[in-house]
Amino acid sequence: MIYDSHHAVFGPGPDGGYGIYSSSSHRLRNLKRAGLATVCGILLVVAPILNNVEHSRGTKDGIINTFSEKGTVFKTYEGQMTLEGTVSSENQSEAKVWKFSLDNSADHQENVFNLALKLNNYFNEGKKVTINYSQSLWSWPWRSKTNYHVLSVEPMQK
Repeated sequence: MIYDSHHAVFGPGPDGGYGIYSSSSHRLRNLKRAGLATVCGILLVVAPILNNVEHSRGTKDGIINTFSEKGTVFKTYEGQMTLEGTVSSENQSEAKVWKFSLDNSADHQENVFNLALKLNNYFNEGKKVTINYSQSLWSWPWRSKTNYHVLSVEPMQK
């Protein structure tokens, strides 16, 4: 390759042919690669931190209307619960539905298998339950499908 005073390159170009090409396109390509590498590096550092940050904790009362093990590659326990109370407007009333998951990483020492059995039993019986949960900022796909992780479940006290 031969460089002249304008930093043009004579040699093989992006299309495979020979000619004079500006080296600025090479700089731009390298800048894009460096930017992509930087973003990937940041994600590799930030994602595990966000996965383990607990955003909130709480309880929800209601009736479990779906509970199953889902996933093609990563199997996770997922469910939905109709919450106590309804949202009403003129001539309509809607139940609020809350989606939850069992945390496959069991960060809070909960027994995922026992929780799955309890949730499935309450689902089959149609019992009102109280679910204690924690919410993380983000979850890996093998951990859960939602950010709401069940810590415990008990039948609702009357």
